[in-house]
Amino acid sequence: MEEKLPKPRISTVSSSSAVGLGNRFREVTRPRGRSKESVMEVAPKNRVAIANETVGTVAPEAVGVQDRLLLGTALATSITEIENHQHTQSFGPSVLPAKHARGDQDGFRIPDDRMESRLMLRNKSPESPGIYGYFDRNGRLHYVGKSKCLKKRLLSYFSKTVPDPKMERIVAHSRFVRWEPISHELLALIREQELITRWRPCFNSQGQPQRRQPAFLCISDREAPHAVVTSRISAKNRHCFGPIAGSGRLREAAEDLNQVFRLRDCNEQTAMRFSDQLELFPSVHPPGCIRYEIGSCTGPCTGTFPQADYHRQVTKLSDFLNGYDCSILEVIESQMVNASERLAFENAAQLRNRLQNLRWLHRCLGDLRRSRYDLNCIYPVPGFKRRKVWLFLSSGLLSNMMAAPFSRRSAADVFQSINKADLANPLVLPHDSPAILMQLILIRWFRRYPQERSRLLSYPVARLECEKHFAPLR
Repeated sequence: MEEKLPKPRISTVSSSSAVGLGNRFREVTRPRGRSKESVMEVAPKNRVAIANETVGTVAPEAVGVQDRLLLGTALATSITEIENHQHTQSFGPSVLPAKHARGDQDGFRIPDDRMESRLMLRNKSPESPGIYGYFDRNGRLHYVGKSKCLKKRLLSYFSKTVPDPKMERIVAHSRFVRWEPISHELLALIREQELITRWRPCFNSQGQPQRRQPAFLCISDREAPHAVVTSRISAKNRHCFGPIAGSGRLREAAEDLNQVFRLRDCNEQTAMRFSDQLELFPSVHPPGCIRYEIGSCTGPCTGTFPQADYHRQVTKLSDFLNGYDCSILEVIESQMVNASERLAFENAAQLRNRLQNLRWLHRCLGDLRRSRYDLNCIYPVPGFKRRKVWLFLSSGLLSNMMAAPFSRRSAADVFQSINKADLANPLVLPHDSPAILMQLILIRWFRRYPQERSRLLSYPVARLECEKHFAPLR
């Protein structure tokens, strides 16, 4: 029998900017005095009381559509209500339009017989895209997935020879399976990330906010700047580039950048001394590391290099990261070829790895630049009932999601959302993990399907669509 979902109490307030959403998310989900633990990690008895008390302190105007969209958690919905969804084996509320982007949820209790499960899936599961989830005996969601065809994916979990041993473990620990049809594959990816951020399923390794954190590549704002990797943007960094998935390889690329441009990578407590700085008793100071001896650092700690020349090296680094000058890639490739011709294969291998890291970094930064300056528009995707769902993109961030206008009132709402999204600053970087993960989903989507860029609607064109078909209220 189909469970009735509790009606979500989501406030219909205007959308806010994507900046600072993570701070409000932490205010809602974390009790005071717990800086690293969310409400979902506290004991169940205390979790409800803390959630009700904390949610009640948030002003209604501080909760916008973007908060629920980017963070994947219904901020306007109390955690007590979300727990009710958990105990009824349901995914809970979503920011995707219910009628036009999401179908009705369905599922069943998993029987002991595998063939009986396959028969129920053939009769009940749809062949449309969507998301699915497995619940344990306590009603907790411990795995959520996405598929282009729900029927084929779910049947593969109960096949005689399971393609992946992990699928067999998921079914063995599950008592209930549920699915939700989604009108488009990208919307299914967004819904999947929303549920992973909200419930933190234990069998999901990707998309977890606390695992494989994307990072930023920054130029430190010090007396002798250099390339550093950080997971949080702070005032100590002059220029920041990101977010970039894969912090391990990003750190290797930052080390290669400091080597190529001969910038320091020593401790911040190391005193910097330049040759153009006046000293009462001038002297040459010993270098703090071996990099100065092998020629991969200018040695700003030795007092033998001018500060103006060092900052010219920093400018070259900034030009490379901004995409203005990429000639350093050709220089490294030429050095690699020369090393291989001299039979210095170890040196050639090091240069090859360095070239691969910097090319990877150049491609990632190029995708970010294109998304930040090109994805300030509306991306229409197919919905149910022959409707379109409009995704509002602001500086590559998903700022809002609404059904395409189909009446005078809906056209007025869409027109108002367009005006707010059009005011976004293209230089703003996401600060919280859910917003970063959502941006990476969009970047990967348009990299995988570049032809989809031809379907983008600029904000002026979208305004004309509203005025042409459904005149907005003045």
